Amino acid sequence: MHLKLIPIVLALCLAPGAARAQAPKVPSSATLNLLGANVGLEGFDPVSYWPEGGNKPVQGTIKLSFDHAGVTYRFANERNLAAFKNEPDRFLPQYGGYCAWAMGAINQRVDVNPKHYVIRDGKLYLFFSDANVVTRDIWKKDAAALIEKADANYAALLAQ
Repeated sequence: MHLKLIPIVLALCLAPGAARAQAPKVPSSATLNLLGANVGLEGFDPVSYWPEGGNKPVQGTIKLSFDHAGVTYRFANERNLAAFKNEPDRFLPQYGGYCAWAMGAINQRVDVNPKHYVIRDGKLYLFFSDANVVTRDIWKKDAAALIEKADANYAALLAQ
């Protein structure tokens, strides 16, 4: 379910207990933001975010799909599909495709607008947005601290 208003998200969120330090587990459908049963990035081409893919997120096509770790990713062209097959982990978004701001600021899994993103230090971060708020803009003001918190929060989620 897509949440459209951040105040609703904030009102419904309960802070979970302290994170436990454990070895990270492989992401599962419970820790990945998926469209339907198993489509990643809401069908957007993961390579399209990067310079070699055009620097602009675009929808992939079902005809150019590839399964990676139980998730189906779609691609806009054969070149992007080949690049992903070579280095899939390089192109995947952080935090299973959930909002980077929400994972760091409120430790919650929040859907994203796939067109709102940042590439920083070789990693793809996605963000929630609607008519009232663009969390990417809030995140940019304290990105380093929010990344540190989100990394720990997502690791704890994976360890559950």
